[in-house]
Amino acid sequence: MNNNLEAIIYGVCPNLKNVDRNMFLTGFSFLDEDGFEKEELSEDLDERALLGFMVSKKRYMHSLSVAALCRKIALIHGLDGRKAYIAGMLHDCGKRKVDGMLRPLIEEYMPEYLDFPEWAYHQFAGAFLAKEVFRIEDEDILEAIRFHATGKKESGTYAKLVYAADKIDPLRGYDSKYMIDAMEKDIDKGFAFVLQENKDYLTKNGYKVDNPLTRECFIYYKIK
Repeated sequence: MNNNLEAIIYGVCPNLKNVDRNMFLTGFSFLDEDGFEKEELSEDLDERALLGFMVSKKRYMHSLSVAALCRKIALIHGLDGRKAYIAGMLHDCGKRKVDGMLRPLIEEYMPEYLDFPEWAYHQFAGAFLAKEVFRIEDEDILEAIRFHATGKKESGTYAKLVYAADKIDPLRGYDSKYMIDAMEKDIDKGFAFVLQENKDYLTKNGYKVDNPLTRECFIYYKIK
């Protein structure tokens, strides 16, 4: 990691300055092949602890809840539960409370997203941090993180999974069981259903679709 990139990442995640990443296990070795926590765990720190340095406690609990839901739905459909868990766990690793914190990162490494509303920056930054901090190379995981808030046309299966799980996380405090049931029955149809529910929510509450990715997503999946 070059000095400029390291400085920008520390600017986004100042708590990482106090972390010796050589102390951490890597490769998500605390997970078995289905994405469940192994029965015998090392006493060393792992990626969950690293994520805990990067986000708030509330965001951390949300991330683990989304990860568990992603894994559950993935395994029902014969998908890679481990991959689904990692994507869900890291989906909000770029989330920050303070406006403007992510802009230097976007300006330097992802200028094509500068014109997007700032609320969407965290998904692009999250995919970047997943690769640079957590050493994620799997493009399914990176795509799922990169577009989990806006959605996108022609979404991959794991991107659909994370987008939906984020919206219907039980910790959000409303009854989302009917949408979870839809995702457990059929990921593609469930994803379209969650998209429609999200569009209806935005319309009902007077929010406008303010970015091209979501507009294209709604058009592509025929959301009315």
